[in-house]
Amino acid sequence: MNLFAVFTTGDYLLIGIFGVMLLFSVFNWAVVISKFILLKKINLNEGNEVDVSSCEKLDSFLSLFQNSLEKGLGTLATSASMVPFIGLLGTVIGIAKALRDISVQGSANITVVAGPIGEALSSTAFGLFVAIPAGIFYNYFSNKINDIVLLKRHILINKK
Repeated sequence: MNLFAVFTTGDYLLIGIFGVMLLFSVFNWAVVISKFILLKKINLNEGNEVDVSSCEKLDSFLSLFQNSLEKGLGTLATSASMVPFIGLLGTVIGIAKALRDISVQGSANITVVAGPIGEALSSTAFGLFVAIPAGIFYNYFSNKINDIVLLKRHILINKK
């Protein structure tokens, strides 16, 4: 099944579903690339001049630091959890289209169902193609950011 054939069938709902999943994919990769760049540039010695004489100030500083590093991770989490359902919606639409075509043709031969079933399976596959990397990178960056914040805490505590 040619994925681009979905966009030429004229089924606007299915085109919209693929478009939404494509947008999620673009946003996901933008977040992933920006996080890799950010984590590569991060210098744990920055901010050591901040007055963290009390535990409250230290916790406040580290909380702000962690929040700034975590910006954009919500996009990955949302994508990992929601895009499979969006793909499933496309699957249901494709199967419904196949069943409608069977009822119109009065036959369930392969030429009647191949196109809609192919679209349905493509929707499922594309949803997983978008969601799986989002989940992997969300977990990777969450763990990496937690490690960085713990290291930063250690550096600042030892600097006191």
